[in-house]
Amino acid sequence: MSSRGALDLPPARLPDSAAALRGEVREFVAGELARGSFAPLCDCWGSAGGWSPAFTRALAVRGWVGMTWPARYGGGERSALERYVVTEELLAAGAPVAAHWVADRQTGPALLRFGTEDQRRRLLPAIARGECSFAIGMSEEGSGSDLASVSTRAERVDGGWRVHGVKKWTGGAHAADFFTVLCRTSPVAEDRHAGLTQLIVDLRTPGIAMRPINLMHGVHQWNEVRLDGVLVPDAMLLGEEGSGWRQVVSELAYERSGPERILSSFPLVAAFAATARPDDDPRVVATLGSLVARLVALRRLSLSVAVALDEGRAPEVEAALVKDLGTTFERDAVESIRAVRPLLSSREVGALDELLEQGVLAAPGFTLRGGTTEILRGIVARELVLAADGAASADGADRAGDAPTGGGASLPEPLRGALDRAVLIAQAAEAILDLTVGHVRSRVQFGRPLARFQAVQQQLAVLAGQAVSARAAADAALDAVERGEDPELAVALAKARAGEAATEIARIAHQLHGAIGMTDEHPLHRFTRPLWTWRDEFGSEGEWAARAGARVAGADLWARLAPA
Repeated sequence: MSSRGALDLPPARLPDSAAALRGEVREFVAGELARGSFAPLCDCWGSAGGWSPAFTRALAVRGWVGMTWPARYGGGERSALERYVVTEELLAAGAPVAAHWVADRQTGPALLRFGTEDQRRRLLPAIARGECSFAIGMSEEGSGSDLASVSTRAERVDGGWRVHGVKKWTGGAHAADFFTVLCRTSPVAEDRHAGLTQLIVDLRTPGIAMRPINLMHGVHQWNEVRLDGVLVPDAMLLGEEGSGWRQVVSELAYERSGPERILSSFPLVAAFAATARPDDDPRVVATLGSLVARLVALRRLSLSVAVALDEGRAPEVEAALVKDLGTTFERDAVESIRAVRPLLSSREVGALDELLEQGVLAAPGFTLRGGTTEILRGIVARELVLAADGAASADGADRAGDAPTGGGASLPEPLRGALDRAVLIAQAAEAILDLTVGHVRSRVQFGRPLARFQAVQQQLAVLAGQAVSARAAADAALDAVERGEDPELAVALAKARAGEAATEIARIAHQLHGAIGMTDEHPLHRFTRPLWTWRDEFGSEGEWAARAGARVAGADLWARLAPA
């Protein structure tokens, strides 16, 4: 197995029912917009402005909350992929979904997996009706990414637990009904992850005090929740005592890999596309094309993780990688559009400016919530190193430059040539990743392998992200051409994304290989220059980004990316 065995994602495929369901959701959203029930928001699932119990109840009536749950608990017994379709449609529209977000995405699956029958029958139907909301009680002042260090404690008493502690940055707690608290129920042992337990706490219980934490623009979204001897009945223990860490980790794939990690800023990107014109300043259309190219690849990766979850897998590492790539994109989208916004000054841009302001204020949080970028990259890098078997160097170099598989053979030049080069870049990227993992595992500096250094781990994870993104871009183009979709747009997006990835892949690989990578003494030399050649043949990444941008400028971007 090569290092890529750690990133083994299934093909991104939606069920046949997806198109009809997508049409239903779009019709519903269009009706709500026409009635003025909401205005599109950036970060609609995480912002205070997205909290709308009325909108949640309207979704619940249509069976779009608790979609995958058994009917006996109020669910719709739909597939996880059907839920994915509904979720991305709502996010793409910037709809106010925050009121049910945590309960539907995390609490419900946790109850189904770890909860008691009484908890399921009491809570799940209420969530599915849009009548019960949850917040997350994990983080504390000194325990953000390091959740194992939580100091909130619960002591055994007659009939339940007494909880003491302070949870911080608890989004929506002032409006929610319950929150799930991660606390320590036994002293810290050698294994810090042992002795942690999850309790379901009613936020109206005596002993709870709440202090608002306003965001830098004055919005009350987060809270400090103080639990001063709060009594939690035994019936509200979630799962097993002492198994809190295992349970929390099992939730992370749901939290980290969903479309919310790539579409939080999409309403802004869509408004940018609608405002732009094909003959705009080249910087505008190239920026638009580059963003859409990244988004298409990310959407494919996110859907692949959803397929893995639907198959019963637990793709925690893949989810961490998608979350890193996605939230980095969300932040970059805001800054890229801000940078070219002055070039659109002669046009009506009121809606764009409003969304841009929302995006700028929300962007610092994108790469923090659900696991900071640095923590996620450490998870990805460690798994890559563990999965490598030492044989990657040899077979990786032999595969570099393999001929494309023949997809797009009917395309005219230069589309066929550009698609071939995108596929070749993706193949080379995977081989470079193998070589680099092998190198940092075996190369010893300062008495330990390079792979043990945190700075190396961070760069290795970025390299992995660029490699899987290039592959996703090429695969998305091949599928689009096979389905008969706009071939010029499909190829332009693939070549733009693969070309951008090629630059970063070569840069990081050579940095991690050090001087040896610049010589013919290491296999890295066998494809670095071909990689650069493929990047530029049939047009550079900048040229293809501009072609893609011109293709979608002025259009309904979501309709182009996800046809119903």
